[in-house]
Amino acid sequence: METHNEHPLRRCGCCHRLLPREEFSVTNRVKGWLDSYCKECRRASRTLRYMNRSLGTRAAAARPLITNEADPERRMALIRHACLVVRESVLRKRRRLAQEEALADGCTPDALPPGARAGSIQFENQLKDTDLWHG
Repeated sequence: METHNEHPLRRCGCCHRLLPREEFSVTNRVKGWLDSYCKECRRASRTLRYMNRSLGTRAAAARPLITNEADPERRMALIRHACLVVRESVLRKRRRLAQEEALADGCTPDALPPGARAGSIQFENQLKDTDLWHG
């Protein structure tokens, strides 16, 4: 009985050429599985992926860079928005830490101190008292 591993040639899934088995990398030595792409196509695929990542094509298109913004009003709007996002993140983290601390001390969720509840004004006032971000 002949298995798929005994064929002398294999078709590349990228370039669709029939190549000898030596032109494919082994993906599983125990089972004898070969890569679906030939070594040449796999190398080209990795190079392309590396180049795309190193150039930052996805990251650059996703977010505007505040320092490159020429319009001063738009730049200020972006800065205010960034501060708002950071402020909300800090509030969420403080609430979560207070809840975890209260629960670790043995409080039930109903018995949490008022400042540890979601939407608490105490947390927002604590943040306003800090001079990190004023909004």
